[in-house]
Amino acid sequence: MQQSVTSETEKEQPQINYYPQHLIPRKDLKFIHAFDTSDRLGKWVEPEFELKDEDGRLSSSAVDVASLAGFSTNKIPSSHPKDLKINFVCDKEMRSRYLAPWQVGIDGLVPENEEWEYREDRQLYFFKAVDVDGLVGDFNNPPDKPNKKFEFTLRIVHKPTMTNYWHFEFLITTNETAEPRQIKKMDDTGFRRVIGSKIIACLQETADFDLLIAN
Repeated sequence: MQQSVTSETEKEQPQINYYPQHLIPRKDLKFIHAFDTSDRLGKWVEPEFELKDEDGRLSSSAVDVASLAGFSTNKIPSSHPKDLKINFVCDKEMRSRYLAPWQVGIDGLVPENEEWEYREDRQLYFFKAVDVDGLVGDFNNPPDKPNKKFEFTLRIVHKPTMTNYWHFEFLITTNETAEPRQIKKMDDTGFRRVIGSKIIACLQETADFDLLIAN
C-alpha cells in the first residue's frame, strides 16, 4: 500500500482563520428588541487586569467606569465566546468601516484574513442579559445634596456593526429632566461615580466565567 508523505513545508503551514460568517449582518435581518431568559452577554478584559477578586467574583478592576457609557458586548447565542477575542489589525480607515453602525437593508462587510486576528490573551466573562437590562438605581446630584435625588436606568440595546450583527451596548439614562437624559460620558467623579459603582456591583453579582455554568 502506498503511504502519503507529508512534507515539512506542509506541516509548517499556518492555520488560516476565516472571519466568522455568523457575525456578518445580512440585509434581510432586523434589529433585536427583546431578550430570551437564556441570552448571555459576553465581555473581554485585557490580560493585565485581574479578572476575579479573592472571592472568585468579577473584580472591580476588570470594569473601567469610563467604558460603561456604550459598554460593548456580544450576545451569546448566536455569537460564540471566541468571537470576543477578534482584534482588527488593519489600518485605521478600514477599522472604522468595519466598526461602523449597520442599518437594515444592507449587507455587512467581510474582513480579509490578514485584517484581523484572535487575541488569545483576552480574558472573558459572561452575564445574563435579563439580570442587567432594566437596572434602576438612585443617586444624588450633586452627591452631597440628599434633597437632589434622581434615578438612572440601564438598558441593553442592539447596536450591530458592519462586521458584528450580535453587538450590544449599554444605554444609561437619568430622570433629572422631564425627558430621559442619556449619559454619553462616564468617569470616576461626582454622581457618575455613584452610578458606575452600582452598575459594576450588579455585574459582579451576576457575572460568571464559564458558559457551562452560565447555561
